[in-house]
Amino acid sequence: MPASARAHYDRFLLAVALAVVVALPRLAGAAFSTSHSRGGVNKKRYGNGRAKHHDWEHLGLKAPRVKTAESTEGAWARCSMPDPTAEKIRHDNEIVTEYVKSRRRRAQDGAETGSDTVVIPTCFHVIRPEGDTDDEFLNAEMIQTQLDVLNRGFSSSSCCDDRIFWCNGECGLETNFRFAIALTEQDDDFALTGAVSESATSPNACITRTFNDEWYSVAPLTDEDTMMRESLRRGDAGVLNVFFKSGELFLGIAQFPTEYATESTTDAVLMGDRYISGGGDRQYGEGDTNFDRQYGEGDTLVHEVGHWLGLFHTFQDGCEGGDSIGDTPAEKTSSFGCNVGRDTCPDHEGADPIHNFMDYSDDFCLYEFTANQITRMHAQFNLYRSGFRQNIALMDGVSSQPTDIRQYELQTYILNSSEGARVECTSNGDGGDIDLFMRDGEPPVISTDSFDCAEENDGSRESCSIRTETGVTYASIYGYRRTDSAIVTCTASAIDTPTVLANGVFSESFNLRADETAVFTLQVDDPDARVVCLLESNTPSEDLMFSLRFNQPPDTNTDDYECQSSGENTCSVVNEGGASVLWATVTSSSRANNLSFGCYSSVPGPAIMLFPNVPTEPISLGPFEARTFVSLPAPKSVVTCQATTGVGSGNMFLRWNSEPDLSSG
Repeated sequence: MPASARAHYDRFLLAVALAVVVALPRLAGAAFSTSHSRGGVNKKRYGNGRAKHHDWEHLGLKAPRVKTAESTEGAWARCSMPDPTAEKIRHDNEIVTEYVKSRRRRAQDGAETGSDTVVIPTCFHVIRPEGDTDDEFLNAEMIQTQLDVLNRGFSSSSCCDDRIFWCNGECGLETNFRFAIALTEQDDDFALTGAVSESATSPNACITRTFNDEWYSVAPLTDEDTMMRESLRRGDAGVLNVFFKSGELFLGIAQFPTEYATESTTDAVLMGDRYISGGGDRQYGEGDTNFDRQYGEGDTLVHEVGHWLGLFHTFQDGCEGGDSIGDTPAEKTSSFGCNVGRDTCPDHEGADPIHNFMDYSDDFCLYEFTANQITRMHAQFNLYRSGFRQNIALMDGVSSQPTDIRQYELQTYILNSSEGARVECTSNGDGGDIDLFMRDGEPPVISTDSFDCAEENDGSRESCSIRTETGVTYASIYGYRRTDSAIVTCTASAIDTPTVLANGVFSESFNLRADETAVFTLQVDDPDARVVCLLESNTPSEDLMFSLRFNQPPDTNTDDYECQSSGENTCSVVNEGGASVLWATVTSSSRANNLSFGCYSSVPGPAIMLFPNVPTEPISLGPFEARTFVSLPAPKSVVTCQATTGVGSGNMFLRWNSEPDLSSG
């Protein structure tokens, strides 16, 4: 990049940083907090308007040139990845430990330990600017070349370049990972068939080509970038999706395996098109050996797929931190160029692992993964990309078998019921913290907020309910913290089955989908009792409405109701007969969460006579209860009334010549 352009870009970054620092306190005020805060329902959110886990590996927006004593002049940084938290490193180490112990137990039992090669179906998505006429760039032949580079990097055929003076023929270890082109159906959806091919020229190869200026040039981790990936991505957690787009803003970006549970629709590797094998020839012309040696051999994709399989950088947390890999020597800072013998942690054994694909050395210098890195990749792949949990079928009202839910893990349950039923699911576990999501007809997708109910409180006790129109309800629990012996129970009931209210007691919290109705009943034994009902909502809306009627459900289609509240939150009726049952229906024209409904029945006492400037004796009123007072003022006089309460609050209504009617206003 020209110096003038880089200076302009650096000033742009500074301006953005200042704007963010100034604007956030103004927007958030005293309530400002990080996305990692916990408390009540203010849990860290997960995607599309939700805060990320910040576990993404992303390469630099306009990767800065790094100048150190060890680096080559003008070298580009491969990554600007936020360091994974100590908690994530600890969690990943536990996964590897469990995996190794499991393999040892299986070996002791004489079982096969699974050293067969893992073949990963791979889709390539080429994004080009509109009007692009270069059909040769990123064609099937170039994609095949890049695929071959990827496979060689993960095999024992990955060796040092024997044209370099220090190369003695060393080669990397066999990882037992292979990458093959996924094949698609020949239909409009291009669904994957499950088959693969070693050739990028196969007729049904999963290779897409899209012409879109915005998608081509947009920076990673933006709304447009998310839309691009959600639109084109194919397959499940075990399918590698690689996007090639403009390399102006980044080299590459990848998503860790632990993110799939909450970010499934964006799980992918993005790579700047100039950094694929041969891509530099298109950008800078053939013969630019300096660029080819640095980034022109295609090893950026090998590096990113290492992250996609769960690896950290070799220089993670410097000399005293490390990447939690026992056989990669400690490294204080990233390496650039190919500084043979570089040792930034002289107090630790071994020189810097500059030939490791997870360092920042130039492409010509990289050729190996270590044995422990390979173990870590297989452990992460087995748990998060191939060993992800199968859906568990539930019986109505019967709890699931206890299961341990690791952090970042997702378990989905299915309940079949009658169409139109209301399904309530609850979760519980031994300590930890799990979140509960429900969806009608399809599994919840947390990353896109594709669910009908969500409970994300602290702890493992959660409750959610929805109305199922399909008769198939999916409930997913997500491990925010590891939770042992987690169980889920789902119960279906007819939607018309009313909830019986106790006098003066609010219902449990409930949710309504658009055009859904909740039904309640209250036994009213006293003739002439006045019943006042109240709907509580965190977000009162004109979309909410409830209706009251004695002895049968209100019929809003024929206006057969005795009181109706739309937008207001109270409604009252008088029981003019004997013992009766009051029916109430609550509906919403849009989704409404965390509602609560209650009614209070009371028999008004006799009217109390008021005398000018003489206060009454103190009286007590229950929730929703009313008491009437009567005054006989002189004609054309002005009457002012005042009520004082010791505890609680209430309202006062005045009317000439007759008692105020609260139901009609």
